[in-house]
Amino acid sequence: MKKSLVMVSLLCMMLLVGCSLQLKDQTEKNTIQVNKDGSVTGTLVEPFTESYYKIEELERMVNEEATKYNQSAGDGAVTVTSVEMRDDGTVKVVLNYKSATDYEKFNQKTLFVGTVAEAKASGYAMEPMMAMDGSETISDTQILEKGDSKIVITEEAYDVKVSGKISYISANAEALDKKTAVVKTDAMTYIIYE
Repeated sequence: MKKSLVMVSLLCMMLLVGCSLQLKDQTEKNTIQVNKDGSVTGTLVEPFTESYYKIEELERMVNEEATKYNQSAGDGAVTVTSVEMRDDGTVKVVLNYKSATDYEKFNQKTLFVGTVAEAKASGYAMEPMMAMDGSETISDTQILEKGDSKIVITEEAYDVKVSGKISYISANAEALDKKTAVVKTDAMTYIIYE
């Protein structure tokens, strides 16, 4: 009994360490995370090595921009989660957005989150996509038949993490895992997920 309790405890600790390492790795790069409730978390990691840069000034500027945006969009549309200087000379900024629309307006970059049918109605032209496992390519017509499927459309070369399982991705993206695609170029990229 004592031996099995120790084994279960060790297994739990290994799982916790593994999960925390995986979570850390996912936020070490520029990342757009689409959350289940429709909110978006944006993580920006950039060099911050010039001696005349001050982390306090950057934090003040980010907070001011969020406050200014919230005055017109409503309280809580953009929330600054953290601005931190890291030992490797990079700065990591994490912002939460109430919706993809708030992300798009605040950053002035395309980010659509909705269904395939909603994307079509919003004027997005579909393009052929590859299955996540690379086993097939589907045409724009076949994509439109997946009207109720969820889709993320972005133009930023970031990692994109979704709350469901990715089914299809554009040619300029590749699968990192079941929920994360790496967008390789600053071109319109489509990610369908369930």
